[in-house]
Amino acid sequence: MANRLPPPPREFSWARVLRTLSFWALVIVGCIALVQFAAGRREATADLNYTQFSEQLDQGNVKSLEIVGRRVIRGDPAAPDPVAVSAERGDTRFGLFSVEWRPDPAPARVERGGWTTWLPAAEGWELRPPRAGDRLVPLGGVGRRPLRRLLMEARVPRGERTGYLVVARGETVLWVPGICRAAAEVPAPGTRAVRLDVIRDGEPENGRDGAEADRL
Repeated sequence: MANRLPPPPREFSWARVLRTLSFWALVIVGCIALVQFAAGRREATADLNYTQFSEQLDQGNVKSLEIVGRRVIRGDPAAPDPVAVSAERGDTRFGLFSVEWRPDPAPARVERGGWTTWLPAAEGWELRPPRAGDRLVPLGGVGRRPLRRLLMEARVPRGERTGYLVVARGETVLWVPGICRAAAEVPAPGTRAVRLDVIRDGEPENGRDGAEADRL
């Protein structure tokens, strides 16, 4: 039986190498483009259950929607209009947030985070969405922080950032519920103040319990 000889080696070809590299470069670029496109679509929307969607639709806070499966509706929330507060007590809806306020003496300590805070008993504060250039000095912190950075660090979906609740007086940001209380206008312990309680759709109602515990 004759011995088999190995096939002769293929000649090196720069053209073949360039074609291979070009092919894989196109594959990689295409994958990156698909990932960026999918991420952009995901960040530009907010997932709502049917009840939340119905409430937001009634309030005019949904600009577009996409039905995903049977129970999840993916909507593009519109930023709510600012709400100027003049009454000493009341409640309202602001996008995905329920807000209640009433007179209450300031506690010994106001938390930086959480869903409850106190403001001085004075008119002129409002509920509004974020504005370009918003900054605040965090309670107990140093330096002014951009609000957009705080929302990113708190992992608020991009589609919800434009309608996130901000409590402000004029151009001064006082509180970003669930994220950061500003050092501005913190009432002295025991003085007349306004207590704000905020509940965000989908969040447990633990902010009020924690605030009550701090007062005991």
